[in-house]
Amino acid sequence: LALYRDRFRPSELLERPHVLVTMSALAAQTEQEAMRLAGPAFLSFADLRRNIRRASRTVEEAAQHEWSEQERAFAAQRMEAAAIGDVETVQAKLEKLVEQTQADELMLAIQTPDLAGRIRSLELIHERWVRD
Repeated sequence: LALYRDRFRPSELLERPHVLVTMSALAAQTEQEAMRLAGPAFLSFADLRRNIRRASRTVEEAAQHEWSEQERAFAAQRMEAAAIGDVETVQAKLEKLVEQTQADELMLAIQTPDLAGRIRSLELIHERWVRD
């Protein structure tokens, strides 16, 4: 980003540098619920890493899955690069990302097959972001 900002040259389309960053995010009332909703995404990423192509699993299927040590380690790695948890945890990670990047825009990727969970996650994040 520093290189982009340093080398940016204004044009008729854009007067100044504009940075949009994206982060996987999933907020729920509790850390446990957020992890439950994120389970299918973690399994999908683990499958892709092993070059396994399969349809996304449901939240229930992911909850019943017997996780290998390798899958657990991969999920933990994915957690580091995402904002998943209760709303306070998610907000803190998103604020840190914006602070580190000085982003003009923030885009969230809510990765769960549960539509109600996706909607509720966005509502929680929005309510907290606007309030603070």
